[in-house]
Amino acid sequence: GRIAAAKGDHRAAITAFNAAVMAEDKLGYNEPPDWLLPDAASLFDTASEIGWARDGQEGFVYTTDFDGIPVTRARMHWVVTEAVAAAAALYQVTGDPRYAEDHRRWWAFARGHLLDLERGSWHAELNTELRPTSGTWAGKPDVYHAIQATLMPRLPLTPMFALALRSVAR
Repeated sequence: GRIAAAKGDHRAAITAFNAAVMAEDKLGYNEPPDWLLPDAASLFDTASEIGWARDGQEGFVYTTDFDGIPVTRARMHWVVTEAVAAAAALYQVTGDPRYAEDHRRWWAFARGHLLDLERGSWHAELNTELRPTSGTWAGKPDVYHAIQATLMPRLPLTPMFALALRSVAR
């Protein structure tokens, strides 16, 4: 996947990264193996490259084609919360400051554009001018993604998220 990503072949890179994740999911263990980290970091880097500000506007475009061209330019709340959680996890594992910087930058974007300080919760979707819209669905988004993005940096990565949360609560 990393070779394909370096060549700009995003379709092949994402296919290879997904195959690596699916193969890893079939293994029976609790701790991730050392070989998984480079693939996770490469998937993060590729998704960040083809998703963040891809059309020149801050935020993750909702979808791109396999050449990295934006298909749906709206910004969804859950996409940035997943990115925030991934950056926090990679920073915990690697200590690489670029992940901490991505985490800070994406949280700043969420605070500035997605948090609904007037009515509470988050805006589910932003249009291409980064204004709240309801082009995909109306109403408030789920709270799951916001909670995950908030808690992920504060919890150990293992055991899995729910067990880590339970162990901290005791």
